[in-house]
Amino acid sequence: MIAVYATTADSQQARDTHDQLKRLYESISTSTSMIDADRLILMGELTSLFRERHIADWDGDDAMPITRFSYDLARKFVDAVPIGMPMPGVSTTTDGSIEFDWMPSRGRAIGVGIHNSNRLSVAWINGSDRGHCVMVLNGETLPNELIQLIRSVCGPVHA
Repeated sequence: MIAVYATTADSQQARDTHDQLKRLYESISTSTSMIDADRLILMGELTSLFRERHIADWDGDDAMPITRFSYDLARKFVDAVPIGMPMPGVSTTTDGSIEFDWMPSRGRAIGVGIHNSNRLSVAWINGSDRGHCVMVLNGETLPNELIQLIRSVCGPVHA
């Protein structure tokens, strides 16, 4: 964390440097707040979905409930999305899965499904490149392969 202190600098150069550092600090604080806001919004959406869909037949057509385990793992997943990376959309499926999707444009998308285990079902399309696999979410970071896939589908990431 950067601390900005009041200055009593005598020279113009010192005052200019202080002003530049203050503007830099304010821009970093604003950027971080926006990133945190996106993460908080996504967490709120995830929590709302869990509250609505943690009971069987939540859709009136025999849908499976979202389990507490899946919800907790999904929260860890959201926390693990690196700062500067766009936040995904979130949805659920009738088999009880929680789905995270990045869809930057037509023909470019990546989806990650979570269903009662730390195994992530991943599918992507990036122009003519497409595929699917299973990755494991261990600890507090996303698998490097998943981060690279998201970056290749979503394009350059600006922190």
